Amino acid sequence: MKTFWWKIGTKKFQDTKSKTGNIYRQLNIAVVRIVHVQGLKADVAEQTRTMTIYSVVLVIVTLTCLTLSLWYATKLGDMLGKMAKHARKLQVKSSELSSEKRRADTLLCQMLPKEVAEQLKMNREVKAEHSDVKVKDGEVKAEEYEINERVI
Repeated sequence: MKTFWWKIGTKKFQDTKSKTGNIYRQLNIAVVRIVHVQGLKADVAEQTRTMTIYSVVLVIVTLTCLTLSLWYATKLGDMLGKMAKHARKLQVKSSELSSEKRRADTLLCQMLPKEVAEQLKMNREVKAEHSDVKVKDGEVKAEEYEINERVI
């Protein structure tokens, strides 16, 4: 009977050993899975942190671009306004200049014969045709060249 109990004890021991081995294997697999899951969680946390940083940088770059675009549009609007104001001033000055030119031409035509005034307006040399200088008692004697210089 001893052998019987010994066989039963051995068998139980072997069964217990086999069950314990299975439990250890399962426990080992569970620990490996837990470590793997924790590693995955760490990877997910690291990826989440990285994506958050990239998202913040993208938002900052987008806001900077929008701010620069608005600043550029404002400056461009200011510049166009100044150009329009300057164009209006130039238009006013041009009309004033035309008015003064007409006045000067009218005055020139009133002071000189029309042919001489036209030659002067075209920047041509005007030659004296005759001199109407009157001499009284021999005091004033004008030459043709001096008259020409005074007219021009």
